[in-house]
Amino acid sequence: MATQAMRRLRRMVGAMKHPEWLRYGNLALAFLLELAALLSFAAIGVLLSGWLQLVGGLVGAAVFIVLWGIYAAPRSKRRLKRQPLLVFKVAMFAVASLILVLIGLPLWGILLAVLAALNLFMAEVLNQY
Repeated sequence: MATQAMRRLRRMVGAMKHPEWLRYGNLALAFLLELAALLSFAAIGVLLSGWLQLVGGLVGAAVFIVLWGIYAAPRSKRRLKRQPLLVFKVAMFAVASLILVLIGLPLWGILLAVLAALNLFMAEVLNQY
């Protein structure tokens, strides 16, 4: 049902000419959100103590980089297609938002989640996948 609604919306909006600033602005927002998610994965080390903070931060960042590089990077040979890619990005941003909440930054977590949802919606409308 939701996919049919998205197809109808994409057909209606797809026929419209979108301003270049909107397309580039959404791509810039996507880049900034990816950096914020990377930083939040690296910040998971804050939950640990002692030298494990550094290890946890490095491992968290490495997990994000490897997963994103394999499944979401534009030039990856194993890049997911449309729907699975959307699900992957939603999951990664949800985990990044949850990490921010867990380390005591709930407003930043909410902001990341809201901006990620807006960005992914606009990417779908603008066919930026």
